[in-house]
Amino acid sequence: MFTIFMKKVSGRINYFTSIIYGNKFAFYYACEYPRSGGTWVAHMLSDYLQLSFPKNRVFPLGHSCIIHNHWKYNAKLINPVYVVRDGRDVAVSSMFYALKNSKKSSYYFKYYKKKFPNLFKDLPKQESDRELFNSFIPDWLKGSGATKYSWSEHVQQWAFNKNVIVTRYEDFHRDCFITLKYVLKRLGVEIIDDELLNFTVRKFSFEKQTGRKPGDLDAGNNKRKGIIGDWKNYFDNRAASLFHQHAGGVLLKLNYETDPEWYRKLG
Repeated sequence: MFTIFMKKVSGRINYFTSIIYGNKFAFYYACEYPRSGGTWVAHMLSDYLQLSFPKNRVFPLGHSCIIHNHWKYNAKLINPVYVVRDGRDVAVSSMFYALKNSKKSSYYFKYYKKKFPNLFKDLPKQESDRELFNSFIPDWLKGSGATKYSWSEHVQQWAFNKNVIVTRYEDFHRDCFITLKYVLKRLGVEIIDDELLNFTVRKFSFEKQTGRKPGDLDAGNNKRKGIIGDWKNYFDNRAASLFHQHAGGVLLKLNYETDPEWYRKLG
């Protein structure tokens, strides 16, 4: 409990330190809505730039490093990298993450039960993950476990801002080398060593990290499936209609959908 409290405190201090002194410490920011791939990107930036990535920090940071976060946007942050992902995939990933982590301890169980009450209330009754997802998504659309903002609110803060280096989780999947190189150039890295960059990309690939091919399921792993579009296996018309009602405009604005009637076409 004390460590969890200290993480929260240090996170707040790091946020304000970054706003006021971020340029002096040469911080690099990997920002995301939870379960959007920001940790993956932070690890790769850390490896290529040879900077520390103090992921489980319990004290404020005072040296050049990679800071992974789910912060709200602030214009004083310098060159933040924001990783955006299809919100429907984010929702599915979030449900399985909550289920997995609720088994870690009584603290986490109480935390996720409070955050997603319908999920745990219906857990013993639902016969399939698709049915369970219908119980989960109304609560998730109000906000994830690591931020008070909803997916659409958080994305709108970050993804349409000219002061933000916006990149997509899906682009890292399709061509990680090109996408990471783009991010590094935007961060001001003038000379990029392609061989070293390839080494970083391979080191943090799904196959290398998990020993599995994308699509091979391990429900107990943070890297559960490693594919794009897994939402189609869990969304029915009910869940899709609810998502559209709360976040459909952002989904279309990001071009994750081009058909405004997409939600009507699911079974």
